[in-house]
Amino acid sequence: MLTREQIRTGVNEIREMAGEIRLKLHLATMDARSYWEKLEPELGKLERTLEEKGSEAIETAGELFQRVGAAVRKFRDELFDDSSPRPSD
Repeated sequence: MLTREQIRTGVNEIREMAGEIRLKLHLATMDARSYWEKLEPELGKLERTLEEKGSEAIETAGELFQRVGAAVRKFRDELFDDSSPRPSD
């Protein structure tokens, strides 16, 4: 199980990746924009869960954190690969 500090550190890393993605999206394809519009609310959901439930959220947030983090990392890697990202969803 992840600790609160691991989740906070991970959320900060995800936020940094999200910032990189936002900067790159102005040149992105419509497919990438559409995928990001689905993914970005998940990041907000993760942050709200942590704020609202505090220590109670560790187990719930851990699973959400891993899912959102993996999706954001995959999208960022595909976006910065200079090829048209074709995320599956």
